[in-house]
Amino acid sequence: MGQTTEKPNKAEETTAEKYSALIENARTLTLATVDEAQMPQASYVPFVRDGAGNYLVYVSDLSTHTANLLRSRKASLMIIEDEAQAAHLFARQRVNFDCSARELNRDTAGFEAAAAFMLERFPKVFPGMLEMLDFHFIELSPQRGRLVLGFGQAYDVGGEYMSEIKHVGGNGRGHTRAAK
Repeated sequence: MGQTTEKPNKAEETTAEKYSALIENARTLTLATVDEAQMPQASYVPFVRDGAGNYLVYVSDLSTHTANLLRSRKASLMIIEDEAQAAHLFARQRVNFDCSARELNRDTAGFEAAAAFMLERFPKVFPGMLEMLDFHFIELSPQRGRLVLGFGQAYDVGGEYMSEIKHVGGNGRGHTRAAK
């Protein structure tokens, strides 16, 4: 008899499978940067990932986050479960990464590779954008992360390709509740 290749239901998925699905199903990420006055600014951008696990974004000089990224070379990104799919709005599945940021110059192989990834993922939208010279490819390289899959399900993410996932314990007691 052959083996079944059915995908496990959501409750049966492993932590690693949920982590992978969260990232693979997302097409945009929330980006946090800081301006020259150290004021935090949030935005969003479509993204692709390269073979090394970096997040590649194509951003315009007209966007505040572009200047912030080019100046500070740091960002935080978040990929979060769609509200409509969430079991509980206070515990949406999400992953955050603290990242270093670097520009991929137009005359480099890195830029060409990033463009190829973007064209593959967004074939109807991206081709015309590639000609816009005020846009920059920024490579966001995760340094460390935090994965949340629900209440009491927080994990530190690190290691090569951000593939090491370690449960963040609450000293074995979970969330603290007020005394009644």
